[in-house]
Amino acid sequence: MFNRMASQNCSTRGGSGLGRRIASVLLIGFVAAAVVSLATNRSTRVAPAPAEPMSRMTPRRLQAHASDNAVIGGATAGQQALAAANILPDFAQTTTVSVASASAPDATPDADATHPWSPHTARPAVLLPHVRSESPHPTREKALADAVNVARLQLRDKFRALDPPLDVLPSAAVVQTEYLHGVTEVQPTAEDRAAWAEAKVGTSRLWVDVTVAVSDEQVRQLRSASRVDRAGVYAGLAFVLLAAAYGFLRFDALTRGYLTTVLAIVAAVVACGGGAVLLYFVRSSGIQ
Repeated sequence: MFNRMASQNCSTRGGSGLGRRIASVLLIGFVAAAVVSLATNRSTRVAPAPAEPMSRMTPRRLQAHASDNAVIGGATAGQQALAAANILPDFAQTTTVSVASASAPDATPDADATHPWSPHTARPAVLLPHVRSESPHPTREKALADAVNVARLQLRDKFRALDPPLDVLPSAAVVQTEYLHGVTEVQPTAEDRAAWAEAKVGTSRLWVDVTVAVSDEQVRQLRSASRVDRAGVYAGLAFVLLAAAYGFLRFDALTRGYLTTVLAIVAAVVACGGGAVLLYFVRSSGIQ
């Protein structure tokens, strides 16, 4: 009995020891494989394979190698020639076009053009030079806001004249941040100041001329935005009509037809009210 128990203990210890050995060997092998893989990847990244010698290249490979070297050499020589002649490519030349003076004698051009364009670039799709504020204002900010408002109304007319027409009224903020290319302060003449003094109004007033331009890419963006806005408006109208119809049918079923006329009137009022709200949103946001 004691001999049997001892043999069982020995076999258990032997089995557990063998399992530990196998696990240790597997763990060591896994770590070694990871280290070897990391070292191989690092050596591959740090030391790339050497270039193939020309003596072993095929005729097609030699031709490709020669053409690649010719292109690189030509580009390098061109850059060196441009640098030596001090000539910049067309895309690097940025010429700010000064705004021409307005008709008033004391017009003073202002150099704070938001987006000056270059004569090397394509002509804008819509160009409004020197759009003047409707009346003189005591501050430059008010005169600029007036001129921008006049420009946005003229932009709508220009957009409608495009082929195909674009019925969009841009906001004043969009015109001032995206389309404004030049600002000119127009000071009043001595006769204007005398007339204002005689009328007992402030003589410290001025006009503002703005130059507005819209590129082809901006016109395409406006067309895309207009289509999306129209789709949203139509979806909103459809939702309002469906909601009104569903409400009418639901409540008519609950009342068993006793209030059909009243429910129909309520549904019509809800549909008209929803349409009016959407129309107000469209008008206020400039979606046409």
